[in-house]
Amino acid sequence: MLFDLNKWMTEKCNGDVLIERVGTVSESYIDDILPAMEQRLQDKFDKGSIRKRAFHIIVECVQNLYHHADTDSRMTAQYGADRLGCIIITKVGDDCHISTGNFVKSDKTMGIKKQIDYINSLSQEQLRNLYRNAVGLNDFSEKGGAGLGMIDMARKSGNELVCQFYPVKDMPNLNFFSLDVVISQ
Repeated sequence: MLFDLNKWMTEKCNGDVLIERVGTVSESYIDDILPAMEQRLQDKFDKGSIRKRAFHIIVECVQNLYHHADTDSRMTAQYGADRLGCIIITKVGDDCHISTGNFVKSDKTMGIKKQIDYINSLSQEQLRNLYRNAVGLNDFSEKGGAGLGMIDMARKSGNELVCQFYPVKDMPNLNFFSLDVVISQ
């Protein structure tokens, strides 16, 4: 199935939409989202625990968009940006759903999928240990992380990370990477 941004957005906008942003991933993109999101979380969630965990995960998600969204000049014609990032946060019942999306080079998809599958296979205790070990080893990539963001998202949410990759029409070297995180009470 080829990627359709509008269809993806529609699917992710179920429940009470707190924020929906699509645009060029930049510092101003981040500066726009975080204060607005903090306020929306306070307005919609009674319990401080879920607000705090959700905001922490949102920060990780936005940082991932900023550091890992790949660029391609062909995206400008189709999507209006050469480095596109999407974030949709909804309230569904008592849960907070965070969906992010960005384009990644096709040769990265297997590594990302493998990392998320591994993280999802671990217990909370194993995730804590993996996080501590990664921090202790200072095993950072060229983009600054050691997979800590994904590990931390799984730890803080208490749920599995759900990812999908969609091929992009006329751009065989790119996939749209979709990540969903659910934070429960």
